[in-house]
Amino acid sequence: MAYAERVMMLAAIYATDHQRAEPNEVDFRLLCWELHNSYDGNLFDEAAAAELAQRLTKTDTDSPLRKLTTEHARVLLAEAFKARIAALQHIGRYFDRGDFARGYLIVRCLSARALTLGGAEYVRAEKQFLLSSVEGFFRASWALFTKAQLGLEIRDEHGQPVMTDYGHVYSRDWPSDPNLDALQISVDDLRAVASVLSEPLSSFPALRPNFKNASGATLKYDSALDRLSLRPMIEIEGKERCEHVAIPSPWRYVHAVPEVVLYDFVRQLQDRRTVLLAGKDAYSLRGEAFADYVKSVTKELPRLFDLDAGTELAGQERPDLVWVGTAHTVLVELKFSVKPNDDRILKDTSAAVVAWQRSAEAIQQGAGFVRRHGSYLRDHLAAQGPVILVLVSTDKVIDESIGFRAVAKAGRLLEGTELQAIATLTISEFERWVLLSDADALARETLTAWARLDPFAVSQDSGIVAPKAQRDLPHIEAAWKELFPFYAPKEK
Repeated sequence: MAYAERVMMLAAIYATDHQRAEPNEVDFRLLCWELHNSYDGNLFDEAAAAELAQRLTKTDTDSPLRKLTTEHARVLLAEAFKARIAALQHIGRYFDRGDFARGYLIVRCLSARALTLGGAEYVRAEKQFLLSSVEGFFRASWALFTKAQLGLEIRDEHGQPVMTDYGHVYSRDWPSDPNLDALQISVDDLRAVASVLSEPLSSFPALRPNFKNASGATLKYDSALDRLSLRPMIEIEGKERCEHVAIPSPWRYVHAVPEVVLYDFVRQLQDRRTVLLAGKDAYSLRGEAFADYVKSVTKELPRLFDLDAGTELAGQERPDLVWVGTAHTVLVELKFSVKPNDDRILKDTSAAVVAWQRSAEAIQQGAGFVRRHGSYLRDHLAAQGPVILVLVSTDKVIDESIGFRAVAKAGRLLEGTELQAIATLTISEFERWVLLSDADALARETLTAWARLDPFAVSQDSGIVAPKAQRDLPHIEAAWKELFPFYAPKEK
């Protein structure tokens, strides 16, 4: 069902109510299967391999990716394809409400940094985009989701059994909800936020020329067709704006709400950075906000050091964090995302190369830091034992959807460095490691997984499994309580 949302969007674009039979689940599954089996194009021919090899020659001259040669091209093509499939199968297709709260906390850090640069101009821009405050936007977004999840009871006047309509939200039902008053959310707030997150159903037919005679590869991978990752609600027009909205995919909705701010809004900030951010690059600001968030979670932890906090390494290339165990040292590089902003499923091979190059920067920085500042690690931080590198990002299922570890192993990117192994973790995984385990346990799993990694295997298992939390982590629970005072902790 990796293509389910795309089939929904094709239906919205092409289907009409005129003389159409009622759809059923079997029809829907068959359409998904048909799209799955459509032709992907010449993914592994000589031209594709040559294009990838040429793209690798354009990476920075000091990038570790320069170790890769044309002999690796076919392996890398396969890895790029596997990463794309993993992204389609998993990203926006699982439910983790912790990611929603985490997105809120990162956006709050972004807003705080932007406010110091843009002042009142930034406040106006934020209000114009979100039509609410940051807190109000996330609170109203979850209230809309909850209403769609609970559904609306529909009573038949002819005595038929009561039916619950799930996934739809009707504005006529909003005023009767006492929880809205407790949350200080008005009907206008819900309607405003729904308008930010939705696009009218009537606008979809205008997209028909874009996909007329489109190839199977375009229908399967073009980001423009994944509309629910851009706007996760559909407005079913009525007399008033957002009188009736639908959430076709709950997974896409939870995934998309924070990304509407962290990608779409950040793109607008970048376009107007001179006025709103005093000229600062908006994407760099987002990366700094992500680092602020992570360090707010880890700042009280023993033996986990923020290398930006001291003055000894000012101006030096270095990882963001060092986590010191009794027998291992873990270097941590934080990157908001290693994927291009305009191709987050790595549809084009060049996008995969960009993701790998950004990931390889972590090797470059980590290896250089150990080489130049090994005495600092030993004398000031009491670091010892094998050194491993951990890349942490907001990218979902990062190991599978980027495939960088396999690329690094195939290209022997760690040879000649003092780094013994590399791991790529989502921010959720990293938080569970640092809050529920220790550096030595992570290092041991990383070393074992690296030794076992076969870059030529079709199926990859990272072998690095973060500890499971029995309930929401403390900072996630605090974020939910901030948004919803009556929040009940989630027991696992």
